[in-house]
Amino acid sequence: MIAGRAVHPYFIVVECKTAAEGIYNYLVKKQDYLYTLKNYCLDLFKDKLIGACKGYAKYMLLVAPDFPEETEGCCRKFKDITGFQLSFLPVPVLLKLVNRYRETPILNHDWIEPFFQKERVIKEKDVEEIFEHAEREIDLLSERLCTKLRERFNQFSQISGDAAFIKLDMNVVSSVLEEIISEMSELVIPERKGIVDYINIEHDYYEIWERILKKLGKEFVNILKETSFSQVKNTELKEDLLKMLKVR
Repeated sequence: MIAGRAVHPYFIVVECKTAAEGIYNYLVKKQDYLYTLKNYCLDLFKDKLIGACKGYAKYMLLVAPDFPEETEGCCRKFKDITGFQLSFLPVPVLLKLVNRYRETPILNHDWIEPFFQKERVIKEKDVEEIFEHAEREIDLLSERLCTKLRERFNQFSQISGDAAFIKLDMNVVSSVLEEIISEMSELVIPERKGIVDYINIEHDYYEIWERILKKLGKEFVNILKETSFSQVKNTELKEDLLKMLKVR
């Protein structure tokens, strides 16, 4: 599993096991199997990576129908011999995660990363916690973007606003857009190819975008409404007419 588009990219090595009795307890009986898992993580994966990619290999996830609690005792030892954080994901919890995501697709690579850092048997409550965490992150990001939008428009309305318009040249519009994008590292990955700058937008984050853009749109409307109600400066047309008619 690869979270290469996360702000801090990471790789997860996943091993899926069956269990005839419904509980995978092989690690409890034979902890030497940790060295087989070590081989998967290091010899077959991390040691074959080059450059910065080596540092992205962080997590090992063992998936099975279920695990005994005693299995958790293997996590510390596994981290000592590999540097990987080992967690155990029962299939019912995996299915809950998948179904919950289908209902509310608001997880990105960064916000779900704590889910793989448990170093124990992952529970259904962990699924709910990760979605609650995502909700809070969306609220914080939306608040940050709305504050940035309001700050910039307050500047422009004082400089180039009148009773009818807020005038923005396209350079200003571009700078506002760039500032907004720079605040969205959770959703937008910048990239440069040659002399051209790009942004990568993850299409799977559509629900997150919908929520944030709705709040930004509402904030923009509120800014226009407040400006409309409070503006006392004459329009340019009115100023021109007063000059032509020599009325003061």
